[in-house]
Amino acid sequence: MMNTDDGRHLALPPAAEVRERNGGGPGWRALAGTVAAAIVWTARADGSVVAATGWEAATGLPDAGVLGRGWLAAVHPEDRGRAEAAWAAAVDGDAAACDLELRFRDAGGLWRWRHLRGTPVRDPTTGAVREWVVVAQDVEGRMRAEAALAAGEAAWRALVEATPGLVFVADAEGANVFTNRRFQDYAGLPPEALLGDGWLATLHPEDRARAAEIWGASVRTGEPYEAEYRFLRADGEARWHVVRGAPERDAATGRVARWVGTCTDVDDSRRADEANARLAAIVASTSDAIISFDAADGRILTWNRGAEALFGYTAAEAVGGPAGLLVPADPPDGEPTGVFRLAMEGRRVHEHETVRVAKDGERIPVSVSAARMVAPDGRVFGVSAIFRDLRPRRTAEAAARAAEARARLALRAGGLASWEVEADTGRILTDEGLAEMFGLPAAEADGTLASFVARIHPEDRGRVMAEFKPAAMAGGVYRAEFRVLDGNGEERWLLGAGEGVPGPDGRVRVVGYNADITAAKRAEAALARSEAALRTALDAIPQMVWSTRPDGFHDYYNRRWYEFTGAPPALTEGEGWNPQFHPDDRDLAWERWRSSLETGKPYEIEYRLRAADGSYRWVLGRALPVHDPQTGRIVRWYGTCTEIDELVAARTALAEALEVKEALLHEVNHRVKNSLQLVSSLLTLQASRAPDPGLRAALGDARARIGVVARLHQRLYQAGMHGRVELVGFLGEFCADTAAALGADRGERVRLVFEPPAEGRELLLPIDRAVPLVLVVSELLTNALKYAFPPGHAGGTVRVALQPPGAGDAALAVLVEDDGVGLPDGFDPVAAGSVGMRVVSTLARQLGAELRIGKGVSGAGAAFELRVPGSRT
Repeated sequence: MMNTDDGRHLALPPAAEVRERNGGGPGWRALAGTVAAAIVWTARADGSVVAATGWEAATGLPDAGVLGRGWLAAVHPEDRGRAEAAWAAAVDGDAAACDLELRFRDAGGLWRWRHLRGTPVRDPTTGAVREWVVVAQDVEGRMRAEAALAAGEAAWRALVEATPGLVFVADAEGANVFTNRRFQDYAGLPPEALLGDGWLATLHPEDRARAAEIWGASVRTGEPYEAEYRFLRADGEARWHVVRGAPERDAATGRVARWVGTCTDVDDSRRADEANARLAAIVASTSDAIISFDAADGRILTWNRGAEALFGYTAAEAVGGPAGLLVPADPPDGEPTGVFRLAMEGRRVHEHETVRVAKDGERIPVSVSAARMVAPDGRVFGVSAIFRDLRPRRTAEAAARAAEARARLALRAGGLASWEVEADTGRILTDEGLAEMFGLPAAEADGTLASFVARIHPEDRGRVMAEFKPAAMAGGVYRAEFRVLDGNGEERWLLGAGEGVPGPDGRVRVVGYNADITAAKRAEAALARSEAALRTALDAIPQMVWSTRPDGFHDYYNRRWYEFTGAPPALTEGEGWNPQFHPDDRDLAWERWRSSLETGKPYEIEYRLRAADGSYRWVLGRALPVHDPQTGRIVRWYGTCTEIDELVAARTALAEALEVKEALLHEVNHRVKNSLQLVSSLLTLQASRAPDPGLRAALGDARARIGVVARLHQRLYQAGMHGRVELVGFLGEFCADTAAALGADRGERVRLVFEPPAEGRELLLPIDRAVPLVLVVSELLTNALKYAFPPGHAGGTVRVALQPPGAGDAALAVLVEDDGVGLPDGFDPVAAGSVGMRVVSTLARQLGAELRIGKGVSGAGAAFELRVPGSRT
């Protein structure tokens, strides 16, 4: 077996079979030509090379120079020790194979990665190693691709911990079982706090329910998960992330084994662009195809999985097919068999770019590296070729060109000037506008770094050059803010940033840019002056003033705070303010403050604060958030503490006075109820002794009316209310009592129905309006029960309905109706001679109410509706 460029294994015939097929002799010579761009040698059992081929063409090292341990001279010095150790371990340990990747020098003196695999050839009788056959396959393209796509194709744990994104793993039921360190650091939580559904606490409160619902749906269906939420960073900032989760399924059962997901910050468009570029590179990548052809007729001998993926033919379909199976009718290199012919002639074919046709007819640009396969007797028996899909590379090149163009446009649009400095010579290549930014006339911009350094302010020059020095090495970073002086002596502030980048020739170039930050520096100075003025003003006001960072960390108190509390500044930063609270108020104050930090709502609370003399005084604490006008994020909190000790004392005294008033009113209601009951008893006594029946009836009516008022005050006394009556419950009980008081014989013939408001709510009415309203209902109900169903009448129903007021000034309506004998034609309550109707009319006017009279809902009987305006409760 040997490794192909895509990491898989290519089956080769046993060494004995190769000898027999090619006329005997060592099998390595036949093997040497089977793989393009490979170098091959054989070694004794002790590891010393005895024969080699292809070395001079591939590495510039003569084949004779490879013998013994000479092959190590072609290995990169940094890899040589590892190669010797691995080879010695394989030989001394009688290993199954020696398998590693090294950098070899090519014929042009450049270093290229090769995959080296040494396979022992054993004696069939004893099993002892007789010799080693070693193949070093060129994998430079793969190694470059792997380096470019390391963020997307590295082992998942390396990716998880190295990626700047947040990564999580959940079990099949959706419970979080792992988060990477970046996730934990971002949320500011320990890993155990993020297990299960603990990760939901890292989301913005408004997004948590939606996140749980979408995640639950994905877990139930097994469909990939994607959504956007706001994550709360450890400093309290909420940032939008794209959250993606994909199920990993058991290969045998197809069931979801676990979920792996990422959370990508999309607040920053640059990160989004980088993520899209990485995704595009991963999607565009593909494996190489390795195909061998017979020398006699060009038929295909071998076909690996990379060929299947690239061209669409299976091995069964391709093996035995003609050499021109993949060649289009109009090849760009002009000759259908050009690559095959050149390789058969022994000429070098390396990354020759051409076009091949896939099974579905698609024309695929490829690079071809080919070499002939030579038997031990010198007979050429075939050609082996590597076909590499050029589409990803061309796409990447186009994207790189587009990205470079976008970068240049972005620099120009942002008022930036780019440059490149050769670290060893100081030669500088500048973008348009750099000379102008340094105040340097074009004639003096001579292309050397020194001419620009001369314009740096003398006080900043030494510091800038010291900070620039590390960037002269590959990977070094430079960043500095400094002043420059133009030809007129005008001072400007610039920002410089750069990074050391090695070139193809190994020389380091520092690539960077400059930005004019004069306006920002002036704004900073103005802001500093403004803040100083603000602090002076805050120290002059009589209130205590404080401010915090977005996370609630207290970092400022004005002078009045320190005067009031007597606390030293060093002990009140952060949460140092907490001990100043009265112990009974701390928990509530902290809970209220934490809620404001989480929601952004204003903070307001009254608490007792310890004064400098040790006493506790009541203060009113208030705080408001200050938002960034562009992003809307909270950037600071400003708060005040106002002394309200005297106000609290006055409020307490007022509450005590109100309590006394309530008790007095309670006693008044009790006494009024008792007095009315006494009057009712006196009227009852007088009526029982009156000889005149009319007088007895009048006294009885008066007693009934006083009884209504007495029951109202009794209800006030029992309910603990002193100025309002709960009308619904009282009217229901009153109607039932009135019907019972008028005799059981009427109860058998007449049915009383009380209908409260449909929504069943309470109606609290002031007593000065409740008393006349209930008296009106009493008169109307009594009249209906007495006169609507005279002797000999079959009986019927009396209905009392209460409708609460609606919106605006809609009236409170009380309806008393029956289906009895009805009212006489032309009935006028004002002209009626009965005392009861005069009472109804008089009380209706007192209430400012409208009294409507008509027939009952059935078309018979009488209906009285009292509509009281402005009776909202």
